[in-house]
Amino acid sequence: MDLVIPEPFKPLFDPSEPRKRFLSCTGRISGKTVGYTYRAILTAVQMHLDVWILRAVNAKIANSIYRTLKNTIIEMGLGHEFKFYESAPFKMLHLPSGACIDFNG
Repeated sequence: MDLVIPEPFKPLFDPSEPRKRFLSCTGRISGKTVGYTYRAILTAVQMHLDVWILRAVNAKIANSIYRTLKNTIIEMGLGHEFKFYESAPFKMLHLPSGACIDFNG
């Protein structure tokens, strides 16, 4: 059997890809958006590592994970530590550490 990986997801399976990866094999309405929000923030702020968040559909990033992540950062009182890029390619830059949270779909 041949495994066909869509082009945007190929870096997930590339061992030379330097970005930290956490794969979530969950379905819809599983809580992963909220759960991974905290993990992404802590990875950038405490560990100073880049985070790469992939969604199946790029058009849903702005109204789902990006908005949830931004709201959580602000609620945590960390809004002043981030620069938010609110158009494609979506990303959030943690200014003190230089860690970046990138979004792709």
